[in-house]
Amino acid sequence: MRIMENNNVKCVSFDYYNDTILDLLKELGEVKTIKLVARLMANIYFSDIFLTYLIYRLIKKGIIIVTKKEKRLWESTIKINNNIKV
Repeated sequence: MRIMENNNVKCVSFDYYNDTILDLLKELGEVKTIKLVARLMANIYFSDIFLTYLIYRLIKKGIIIVTKKEKRLWESTIKINNNIKV
């Protein structure tokens, strides 16, 4: 994907924001996905759908776990899986 960093276009992998997502989730603790997405949007200028997708990828990898599943992912409660070393 392409991002703008220091007024330059930069090509990065989809994992580029993993640390940012995980650091904020660690700070927030167990939260609804939408709260994490809203906080991320303050610093990462992507749509809520794309940020939810990046979180979904971390769930599929087992790095984030869903602790309370709702009909939609962004209504679900999530947290870092402490059993996995990142």
